[in-house]
Amino acid sequence: MKGAADRYRIQKVSLSSLSVTELESKAADLRKMAETARTMDIRDALLRLATRYARLAVARDMELRGLDPGIDAWRLPSETRHGGSDAFTD
Repeated sequence: MKGAADRYRIQKVSLSSLSVTELESKAADLRKMAETARTMDIRDALLRLATRYARLAVARDMELRGLDPGIDAWRLPSETRHGGSDAFTD
């Protein structure tokens, strides 16, 4: 009997190996999935994940340009230890 990875050809991909374009594409895919979610909880979770991918894409782009994004791109502002804002919410 084959496992889920064999049946669905699941690949583990490190986020650090994804390009800015790939991260933006994943964010767009997650937003589309959220539009068809059956429950608000699932919709909200997909939108949070899409936001994280989009923030990571922006931060990665800034880093590639030699700029300091000044944020923890994967954490949403509400999840920061100090509860404050960052460059994406100011």
